[in-house]
Amino acid sequence: MTNKFINKLESLFEQDEVFSQALFSKNNDYSIEPNHKFLEKINFDNSDQQWSIFFSRLTAFFEIGFYIEKNTIKNYFYFGDFFNNQNIKMNFNLPNSDLFHVLKTPGEAILKKLGLKKIPDAHKMTCLFIRLDNNTSILLVTSQADPWLKLRCESLKVSLLNHDYFQN
Repeated sequence: MTNKFINKLESLFEQDEVFSQALFSKNNDYSIEPNHKFLEKINFDNSDQQWSIFFSRLTAFFEIGFYIEKNTIKNYFYFGDFFNNQNIKMNFNLPNSDLFHVLKTPGEAILKKLGLKKIPDAHKMTCLFIRLDNNTSILLVTSQADPWLKLRCESLKVSLLNHDYFQN
């Protein structure tokens, strides 16, 4: 009875879901690019030096991603399907980390906070959080396991630094 009471009490403090689960249906034809070295070479020219464009090019390398400005999800992708101009306000704060530092956490916890509770194999996923500037960050979710995830993170850092260098 005590656990039941605690669960009810906790549910009172749960935040509202950001997304409706109905928006997410998995594209069964999608598979991520297995070669992490391609991630380092995301191309852009002088007119494409924007973080939102950089983010859109990550769809080939991660299953799920969110582009966030001032705690609002502007763009996201889900198993190859890209959605832009969303303006979905997040009901929780993201960590304040160093620029381009990749923070890792279990993916299932973040997906649940976003209201995505029925993602297949969410318990096997890892979420990567990267702050791009004071107001912009990205969340990337993948089911890749170490050591492949470690290689992918290193390639992502190279790509981020290259993009930042040419953007400034």
